[in-house]
Order: sequence, then structure tokens, then C-alpha cells
Amino acid sequence: MLIFYILTNNAAVSQAEEVAKKWAQVENVYQRRADLIPKLVQTVQAAANFEREILEKLSKAQGRLQAIRVDADKLSGEDLAQFQKGQAELSASLNQLLLLAQKNPELSANQAFRDLLVQIEGSENRISVERKRFNEAVSDYNAYIKRFPASLLGFDEKAYFKMEAGADQSPQINLQ
Repeated sequence: MLIFYILTNNAAVSQAEEVAKKWAQVENVYQRRADLIPKLVQTVQAAANFEREILEKLSKAQGRLQAIRVDADKLSGEDLAQFQKGQAELSASLNQLLLLAQKNPELSANQAFRDLLVQIEGSENRISVERKRFNEAVSDYNAYIKRFPASLLGFDEKAYFKMEAGADQSPQINLQ
């Protein structure tokens, strides 16, 4: 009986570690995008006399996000909701900036700006993939801890990464 308990507990712990690993990768790809934003802002400022309000909103949203910490061991719905809200704010500001940039021929012709757009697009694709992988790991973990005998051990469910309203719509950017 003790061996059965140990094996079940160890399997649940392994599942929880897989969720934490996937969450770390989600944070990693969001950080990659966050690291590109200052470069984008500098390029925009250097290439054009751009609307300061949007650049400030983008910087403030990024600053607020740096203060949000999500504990990979808990991954509560509230923590993830706060993280997602911050990411949605940042995405909205970034989208505003990109839409305005589309209307600026000087900026559209800037190769550094175009290169950064390609990198940001790549980051957005990575974010999508890693969020999917995270949710798959959470699904496996939650299913495991609900089944007998793991359900007897009292492990808590992990929260899923939920899509924000309108997150499935990307801004259409045409720089040509």
C-alpha cells in the first residue's frame, strides 16, 4: 500500500513539474517579446516624430508587467488572470503602435523597423505555441489528479491560460 501511495504521489509530482516547466517556457517567450519592445520604441522614435502617448502607454504596460509574478507551483486562476490582463494591455499598446506605423511611410521603409516586426511576429507565434503546450500539460495534470488513486492525495488543480476576448484577431499590417 505504501509503495502504491509513493508511486502515485511521485507521478503527480512529475506531472506538476511538467506544468511548471511549460509555464517557464511561456514566461520565456513573453520575455523575448518584452525584450524586443524597447528596441522597437527606439527605432520608432529615431525614424519618425511619433505619437508620444502610444509610446508611453507601451512603456507603462511593460513596466506593470514586470511587477507581476506568477508562482509556477500554484498557478492559480487569479494569478494567471492578472498576468493575462497585463499581457493584453501590452499587446493592445503594441498593436496601436504597429497600426500607426503602417501609416508612416518613413518608418515603413526603415529596415531596422521591418526586421523588428519580423522578430515580434516570430515571438507572437512562439507565444501561441507555448501557451498551447502549457494548456496541454495542465490538462494532463488536472486529469491525472482527478483520477483514482491520485484523487485521494489532495493535489490542487492548475489554471489554464485562457484567451482574452479579441485575442484571436491580429492587426493587419501592410508595410509595402
